[in-house]
Parts: sequence; structure tokens; C-alpha cells
Amino acid sequence: MNVYQIQIALKGVKSKIWRRVLIPADLLVADFHKIIVA
Repeated sequence: MNVYQIQIALKGVKSKIWRRVLIPADLLVADFHKIIVA
């Protein structure tokens, strides 16, 4: 199974806030969107 490591950061905040997530390569874009907004 292939996995992508993605780093997500918030823009427009003083302190850098970020998360690193591992997602399967076959994940649907709609499901990836749900992860981001959660």
C-alpha cells in the first residue's frame, strides 16, 4: 500500500500551526477534504 505524507499549515496566524498526516494513495479527494476540514 502506498502512502503519502502531507503537511497542512494554517495561514494568517502568528504562531505556526501545522499537522502532518499520512493518507493512503488511493484516498478519494472528497475523503481527503473531510480530513483537512476536521
